Amino acid sequence: MRFNKFEREKYGISVELMSRMCGLSTARIVEIEDAYIDLIGRGIPESRLKATADSDRMFAVVDEIKAEQDKTVEALMGKLVASGMDIAVTRIPHRSDKTVFQFEISRQAKEGKRLSSFGRGLAPLEALTDAVDAMREVVGVVAPLFLITEK
Repeated sequence: MRFNKFEREKYGISVELMSRMCGLSTARIVEIEDAYIDLIGRGIPESRLKATADSDRMFAVVDEIKAEQDKTVEALMGKLVASGMDIAVTRIPHRSDKTVFQFEISRQAKEGKRLSSFGRGLAPLEALTDAVDAMREVVGVVAPLFLITEK
């Protein structure tokens, strides 16, 4: 069994969306997720759990959405770098098997001033959009403090 609800939730996939994309009923999706959690909770190693045809279909949906999000992250990072932003990505180990992604977006001004923002999330897209949103808030607050001069 290669699918679990934590993977689904990590990428922001609702049970209803999963149901539409893989053709399973919402009840069947919840049943598969609950069975997985129950077996793991009983101490059965994940390597011994066999995938069902239904869980394979669900896993394919997660893979498809993950690939779309990865393309979005690459495009957004390219756009930020092209506009002069510096980006740092850190993977932070978290309890259990989870990894937290942290993005730092910063920009150096000619006068030596630097603006930075951080974003964290379980998925790279979540962390990057969090950092972009934080930068938008920072720029909105500090913009009146920095006079724009053209030379």
